[in-house]
Amino acid sequence: FQAEDGIRDVERSRGLGDVYKRQVHEPAEARITVGPEDRLVLVEGNYLLCREGGWRTVPDLFNLKLFLELPAGANRGPLVARHMRGGRSREEAERHYERVDLPNTRWVQATGDEADIVVALDREHGIAGMRRGKGYQEGHGGGQAPV
Repeated sequence: FQAEDGIRDVERSRGLGDVYKRQVHEPAEARITVGPEDRLVLVEGNYLLCREGGWRTVPDLFNLKLFLELPAGANRGPLVARHMRGGRSREEAERHYERVDLPNTRWVQATGDEADIVVALDREHGIAGMRRGKGYQEGHGGGQAPV
């Protein structure tokens, strides 16, 4: 989806309006509503910590930002398998990973330190460690419900 759509979705959730429930390549409008009684809204996405282009203001929309950091190459197998399930041959899936997914992974990984907390995962997705990112602030959280 386009950065501008994602930004509007998050801004709407901050304003307690309708947001979109997104599935791969098929947005479905107004599937969930965030209301005043909702104390916690979790937003997941690869580009939410990016400070480039249409994404540059998105990190500022969140009260708490977590980044899940995978070991280098850990997403290769699952992404190649997903592309194969989508109809690509193994060779096509591996070429797609090298051409598209790997550069994208590197770009997203470079945004991790923008988070308040970086959670390093091992290859089995267990927690290997945690550290503060540059977004961390003492006394974080105030009285607001996190988004």
